[in-house]
Amino acid sequence: MDSDAALRRRLRHYVNPDLLVIDEIGYLSYSNRHADLLFELINRRYESKSTIVTTNKAFADWGMSFPMPLVWCPWLTAWCITLR
Repeated sequence: MDSDAALRRRLRHYVNPDLLVIDEIGYLSYSNRHADLLFELINRRYESKSTIVTTNKAFADWGMSFPMPLVWCPWLTAWCITLR
């Protein structure tokens, strides 16, 4: 496991680019820790940086990839509204 300092550095690394592409989200299922880190990354970038997320999964199937899909619902709702 990475130390907290290493995780913070890595998170900053992915938060900083003007454009971040997250390819094939949902290809693997996420542990609670990994889902939390991904949520934190998206949250830090939200409304300030561009993020592209690709997947072959239907939106309705995203819950199978995340341990606590209800946590993602408010964020996804806000994100989808922003996309319109």
